[in-house]
Amino acid sequence: MKKTILVMLVAVFGMGFVNAQIYVGGSLGFTSGNTDPENGDKLGTSSFSFSPEVGYSLSPDFEVGIALEILNEKEDLTPDTESKSSGWGLAPYARYSFVEFGKFSVWGSAALAFGGGETGVGDNT
Repeated sequence: MKKTILVMLVAVFGMGFVNAQIYVGGSLGFTSGNTDPENGDKLGTSSFSFSPEVGYSLSPDFEVGIALEILNEKEDLTPDTESKSSGWGLAPYARYSFVEFGKFSVWGSAALAFGGGETGVGDNT
Protein backbone atom coordinates (compact mmCIF):
# COMPACT_ATOMS: atom_id res chain seq x y z
CA MET A 1 0.00 0.00 0.00
CA LYS A 2 2.82 2.42 0.86
CA LYS A 3 4.53 1.72 -2.48
CA THR A 4 1.30 2.42 -4.41
CA ILE A 5 0.76 5.75 -2.64
CA LEU A 6 4.40 6.70 -3.20
CA VAL A 7 4.20 5.88 -6.93
CA MET A 8 0.95 7.87 -7.25
CA LEU A 9 2.50 10.88 -5.48
CA VAL A 10 5.58 10.78 -7.71
CA ALA A 11 3.37 10.51 -10.83
CA VAL A 12 1.19 13.46 -9.80
CA PHE A 13 4.25 15.51 -8.82
CA GLY A 14 5.95 14.63 -12.13
CA MET A 15 2.91 15.67 -14.20
CA GLY A 16 3.31 19.18 -12.86
CA PHE A 17 6.76 19.36 -14.48
CA VAL A 18 5.83 17.88 -17.87
CA ASN A 19 4.86 21.28 -19.27
CA ALA A 20 7.68 23.03 -17.41
CA GLN A 21 9.73 25.57 -19.30
CA ILE A 22 13.23 26.04 -17.95
CA TYR A 23 15.31 28.73 -19.58
CA VAL A 24 18.90 29.87 -19.24
CA GLY A 25 20.54 33.06 -20.41
CA GLY A 26 22.94 35.74 -19.40
CA SER A 27 25.77 37.88 -20.66
CA LEU A 28 29.53 37.98 -20.77
CA GLY A 29 31.44 41.24 -21.15
CA PHE A 30 35.00 42.48 -21.42
CA THR A 31 36.23 46.03 -22.07
CA SER A 32 39.72 47.44 -22.25
CA GLY A 33 41.10 50.79 -23.24
CA ASN A 34 43.41 53.74 -22.66
CA THR A 35 42.05 56.34 -20.22
CA ASP A 36 44.42 59.14 -21.32
CA PRO A 37 45.18 58.81 -25.06
CA GLU A 38 46.53 62.41 -25.38
CA ASN A 39 49.17 61.97 -22.69
CA GLY A 40 52.20 59.74 -23.27
CA ASP A 41 51.34 57.71 -20.15
CA LYS A 42 49.78 54.33 -20.82
CA LEU A 43 46.97 54.63 -18.30
CA GLY A 44 44.57 51.81 -19.04
CA THR A 45 41.31 50.41 -17.83
CA SER A 46 39.79 46.95 -18.12
CA SER A 47 36.63 45.33 -16.84
CA PHE A 48 35.10 41.88 -16.95
CA SER A 49 31.51 40.85 -16.17
CA PHE A 50 29.76 37.49 -16.13
CA SER A 51 25.99 37.36 -15.58
CA PRO A 52 24.29 33.95 -15.90
CA GLU A 53 20.55 33.58 -15.37
CA VAL A 54 18.20 30.61 -14.99
CA GLY A 55 14.43 30.70 -14.80
CA TYR A 56 11.29 28.62 -14.77
CA SER A 57 8.00 29.43 -16.55
CA LEU A 58 5.14 28.55 -14.27
CA SER A 59 2.59 29.62 -16.91
CA PRO A 60 2.67 31.56 -20.19
CA ASP A 61 2.25 34.76 -18.16
CA PHE A 62 4.36 34.12 -15.04
CA GLU A 63 8.07 33.29 -14.59
CA VAL A 64 10.45 33.01 -11.65
CA GLY A 65 14.22 32.81 -11.74
CA ILE A 66 17.54 33.87 -10.35
CA ALA A 67 20.36 35.95 -11.82
CA LEU A 68 23.99 36.05 -10.70
CA GLU A 69 26.51 38.78 -11.54
CA ILE A 70 30.27 38.72 -11.14
CA LEU A 71 32.27 41.89 -11.84
CA ASN A 72 35.97 42.73 -11.89
CA GLU A 73 37.47 46.09 -12.88
CA LYS A 74 40.96 47.59 -12.92
CA GLU A 75 41.95 51.18 -13.72
CA ASP A 76 45.38 52.83 -13.78
CA LEU A 77 45.12 56.16 -11.91
CA THR A 78 48.79 57.08 -12.36
CA PRO A 79 51.66 55.07 -13.83
CA ASP A 80 52.38 53.71 -10.32
CA THR A 81 48.87 53.51 -8.80
CA GLU A 82 45.91 51.40 -9.83
CA SER A 83 42.36 51.00 -8.62
CA LYS A 84 40.80 47.53 -8.43
CA SER A 85 37.16 46.63 -7.82
CA SER A 86 35.41 43.30 -7.67
CA GLY A 87 31.91 42.34 -6.72
CA TRP A 88 29.08 39.90 -6.98
CA GLY A 89 25.31 40.03 -6.88
CA LEU A 90 22.42 37.60 -6.64
CA ALA A 91 18.88 38.51 -7.63
CA PRO A 92 15.88 36.17 -7.39
CA TYR A 93 13.04 37.59 -9.47
CA ALA A 94 9.47 37.14 -10.66
CA ARG A 95 8.05 38.36 -13.99
CA TYR A 96 4.46 38.77 -15.10
CA SER A 97 3.12 39.46 -18.59
CA PHE A 98 0.21 41.87 -18.25
CA VAL A 99 -0.38 43.08 -21.85
CA GLU A 100 -0.09 41.25 -25.17
CA PHE A 101 0.00 42.77 -28.65
CA GLY A 102 -0.01 39.83 -31.06
CA LYS A 103 3.45 38.28 -30.80
CA PHE A 104 4.69 41.00 -28.42
CA SER A 105 4.18 41.19 -24.66
CA VAL A 106 4.81 43.78 -21.96
CA TRP A 107 6.36 42.25 -18.85
CA GLY A 108 6.67 43.59 -15.32
CA SER A 109 9.51 42.30 -13.16
CA ALA A 110 10.34 42.45 -9.46
CA ALA A 111 13.66 41.34 -7.96
CA LEU A 112 15.20 41.12 -4.52
CA ALA A 113 18.88 41.82 -5.20
CA PHE A 114 21.78 41.57 -2.80
CA GLY A 115 25.54 41.30 -3.18
CA GLY A 116 28.93 42.42 -2.05
CA GLY A 117 32.19 43.77 -3.29
CA GLU A 118 35.59 45.15 -2.58
CA THR A 119 37.38 48.26 -3.87
CA GLY A 120 40.98 49.23 -3.38
CA VAL A 121 43.43 51.90 -4.48
CA GLY A 122 47.08 50.94 -4.43
CA ASP A 123 47.70 48.83 -1.32
CA ASN A 124 44.53 50.04 0.47
CA THR A 125 41.36 47.94 0.29
